[in-house]
Amino acid sequence: MTITSDLVDALPKIAVPVAVGIGFALFRKYLPASRKQAQSQASGDIAEHFTGTYVLVNGCLIVIGLALGFSVYKLLVSTNLWFAELDSPSRFQLLPTKAIWWFLPGFGALCLSWEITLTLWSLFGDRERIARFVEWTHARAGYNCTRALRWLALIIVLPVAIVTLPAVPMHATLRDDGLRIRGYATWKARSYQYSQACRVSVVQGNRDRKGRFIQRATVIVQFDDGFVWDSADNRDFTSKPDSGLAEFLGEKTGLEITYAETASDIPQSIRPR
Repeated sequence: MTITSDLVDALPKIAVPVAVGIGFALFRKYLPASRKQAQSQASGDIAEHFTGTYVLVNGCLIVIGLALGFSVYKLLVSTNLWFAELDSPSRFQLLPTKAIWWFLPGFGALCLSWEITLTLWSLFGDRERIARFVEWTHARAGYNCTRALRWLALIIVLPVAIVTLPAVPMHATLRDDGLRIRGYATWKARSYQYSQACRVSVVQGNRDRKGRFIQRATVIVQFDDGFVWDSADNRDFTSKPDSGLAEFLGEKTGLEITYAETASDIPQSIRPR
């Protein structure tokens, strides 16, 4: 059982380099550099001619990638905050972890920076020279980089965008008159009066597959329609719940706060109000 669990834990670390290796092998097999491009790589004069340009273009790729990634990240964060501000005024505003907003900018920067760099270069540079440089680059890599990155944008960036964008409205807002929760891929927020709460619990953490305790403090509210709200949903791990949150909910709901080590330790029976 231990060997199986260790293997499962190690899979993500093994999968990434294996996937990268398989990807490059598939690129060279199905998107090979043309014969003309291979000949250009074989020419030492051409290689020497483009060495300086290669360094400069790579520098531009880094700058454009960072600018693109940071801009998209800031746009996602700002839009998420804008949705949360629609529910103001608030006593507590709980936003999802900012880590989820890095996937789309990161993959987008990796897959689109090359195309953006070439497009900007073509606006001011010699297009014939650019075409020769692209051929030389493809031959140097051993596959058609441009087509490979376009395919990666299609099979990675597009799905990541499809998964990420429905998360933009996610947040929870606790106001004096009630609680509003906007979950993943939901346009309309859930609205609850504090009088609808049946139990307020403070939980210290949870246990992993091996039974090890992982500290992650959260406040859990159970409502009379069966819905359960967890203040830690989609948020960063913290050793303590949001300061004053449990006390605020206890005051507003009029319920005694239940304390438990994990969510499974919360008593199942709920006394009527």
